[in-house]
Amino acid sequence: MQRFTLGLAMFLSAFVGAALCAPAPFRKKDKPFDITKASVALWGAFNKAPVKFVRGGGYECNWYSQRYVGTWRREGDVLYITESTDPRDPESWRTYTIDLKPCGREGLFRGTGASFKLE
Repeated sequence: MQRFTLGLAMFLSAFVGAALCAPAPFRKKDKPFDITKASVALWGAFNKAPVKFVRGGGYECNWYSQRYVGTWRREGDVLYITESTDPRDPESWRTYTIDLKPCGREGLFRGTGASFKLE
């Protein structure tokens, strides 16, 4: 009986030791947020606006009954939005650069540090 108990103790200690030393499983890398699924943008702390990011780069936003159109592109963790309320006027175009957090749903405007979030 002592041999059995001793053998069982050795087996269990080896098994538990091996389990404790086993490498942790790799964490799956999160897929970046699909911007084309966003329907609302939170510009700054309180300003929500309906937004549409179209595959291929089209962009629309309605900001306090003002319609903005333009383009968007994402390069890694940086989102670029170029928009205008009057596309025929070359002086009306503005480009915003947003440094996204790893989740891809939110970030900060480059230059101002204002917040940006997609819902």
